[in-house]
Amino acid sequence: MLIRAAALHDLNNLVDLENECFTADKMQRKHYRALLTKPSAKIFLAEDDHKVVGCLVVLFRKNTSRARIYSLAVSPAYRHLGIAKKLCAAIEDEAKWRNCASILLEVRPDNHAAISFYQKNGYEIFGSYTKFYEDGTDAWRMKKIL
Repeated sequence: MLIRAAALHDLNNLVDLENECFTADKMQRKHYRALLTKPSAKIFLAEDDHKVVGCLVVLFRKNTSRARIYSLAVSPAYRHLGIAKKLCAAIEDEAKWRNCASILLEVRPDNHAAISFYQKNGYEIFGSYTKFYEDGTDAWRMKKIL
């Protein structure tokens, strides 16, 4: 399994993975394209034999010591193999390199698998947003101190 930074030539694979993993709140092709060119964003990919099987999008803001996981996706056929953990380790290294003190994220309260994964990896629930997702579902906010 190779973990690497995504590049513009990965755009089609990112969109395909997004469509494979999500039925709602999908990132559009133009959004991925914009993120791939922004210095305030980084996308890490997991590849298995040159096939993109996972990605993690992290955002960095100027004048803050926080990073934000924007999206994490692993192909259903590759789940429970440690790919998400490897992707998170890559963004933690990047966040530390950028002098970030913490990583934040939002997660659906009904996404028990994601919540459990994040908690096992040192994230804690610290707040919520109302009507965060496009279907009106709230989001729990989680944070990991680096």
